[in-house]
Amino acid sequence: MTAKLQSRMSSPNSIWLRSIRYLTHEGKTLPQLTSIFVKSTTELLLPFGVMTQTEKDRLIFWPVLPKHYPQVSEYGRLTDHITLELSNGKSHSTAFDEEGVRQHRRYGWRLHEIPGTGLKMWFSMLVRWDVIQDQDRRVEVHMATPIHDASRREQEFRKYAANFSAQHIVLPEGERDGDYVYCVFYLQAKDTFDILPLLPSFMGENVDDRIDGMPDGTRFPIQPAKLQVGATKLLALAATPIGSAKSDIVFTFPHCRG
Repeated sequence: MTAKLQSRMSSPNSIWLRSIRYLTHEGKTLPQLTSIFVKSTTELLLPFGVMTQTEKDRLIFWPVLPKHYPQVSEYGRLTDHITLELSNGKSHSTAFDEEGVRQHRRYGWRLHEIPGTGLKMWFSMLVRWDVIQDQDRRVEVHMATPIHDASRREQEFRKYAANFSAQHIVLPEGERDGDYVYCVFYLQAKDTFDILPLLPSFMGENVDDRIDGMPDGTRFPIQPAKLQVGATKLLALAATPIGSAKSDIVFTFPHCRG
């Protein structure tokens, strides 16, 4: 028997609900979850995603999603979370169909070690600022669980709440020039790293496919943030460049080479 979860004061797309699905829907033990927030000089801490490292040595990232956009619609399925297998560097994304069954997308995505930096690129994330601002601050749900397992699940949730961890990404100082936040996540391959070689290709390829109004050669500040999730050290580089995002949220991944 799986749990039925009905939200009373939140969107079903809320990261606070999606990230505990393993417990609420399947009764599985939750690993420690780390909430990632973004912070600017003029705003409070705002949710950006939730990340964990599992016992099977996988990193899972649940991004913020548009609050009122259906997870399954005529436009396709929203990415619920992104998984990185630390043993081989391969990534895939996961969505859910109408019955709640996982649908994996695998397109040869793999960590890309960038020479001279001590870093491996995992993925980039572009998300509109209004999507970040519109996230739930409070979640209240009614959850039905099997009677014989109710006590254990409650204890699992209490343990999860007691081990709650939060880290934040500080955005560059000054006013935002565009209507989005752009962030690239890297794994630290070494204790020391150098971000200067990353800057010329920071926005990736085919920028015009994702952003309107960013002239070639545009310069903008980039802010680094060190993160640690489980035993894994990461670096996030965040920016708020000029222009308008063409979609609410877009991910890009490096592909297998050779």
